[in-house]
Amino acid sequence: MNDELVPLSELRRAIDVAFSESMNDVSLHRFLASRAKTMHRSIGFADGDQVELLQQFVHRYIKQVPDVLDHFHKISVAAGVESELEAFLNIAIDYFLQPLDITASHRGLMKIMDAAYLAHRLIEEVNDRFMSNAGVSISPIDNTEDNVVMHFLIGETLANELDLAVHYSVEMLISQDALFSKHSLMLYVEAQKCSQKKARESDDAKSDNAVHLALLR
Repeated sequence: MNDELVPLSELRRAIDVAFSESMNDVSLHRFLASRAKTMHRSIGFADGDQVELLQQFVHRYIKQVPDVLDHFHKISVAAGVESELEAFLNIAIDYFLQPLDITASHRGLMKIMDAAYLAHRLIEEVNDRFMSNAGVSISPIDNTEDNVVMHFLIGETLANELDLAVHYSVEMLISQDALFSKHSLMLYVEAQKCSQKKARESDDAKSDNAVHLALLR
């Protein structure tokens, strides 16, 4: 597998086309307006128009996907597990290029929104496996809270079906014994843990210096 993940350019084009075709489509705005009325109180809003804020959130959520997948790919290469994780990248991209039948009723950004949720949830699930088995993250962002918001926006019934599809893919494709015992991954994990320890020690040193300087004033 090359360093450059070629299908990502196709994914970016698909997202750009969806945004371009939906430029004058008000269906997403209407949908979000209806959802905003029933938002759970635990989901807070900044000051401003709630529907506009939700629309901005959805746009960012969708546009993040290619960059998140690109980072995921580069980490898998660095850890020497690109062949084991390539299938997940292909599945995430296929969510956009070959949407699941259960999202067939949606069009435009609504369909892309479903695909983005699937991709983000897939990365979240794989990352959770890495965190629990290796103690390191392979995702550039913590998208857990964003996924909770998107789960609500999509709707409990469909979102649960999409979650099930993601869970099935992860269970089918990850062989934990083979993946997490791979020597290259073990070396990568140790290097990451060492780097994180040095970063923490550096932060502690800075904090100590700050305290001493404060006492000298």
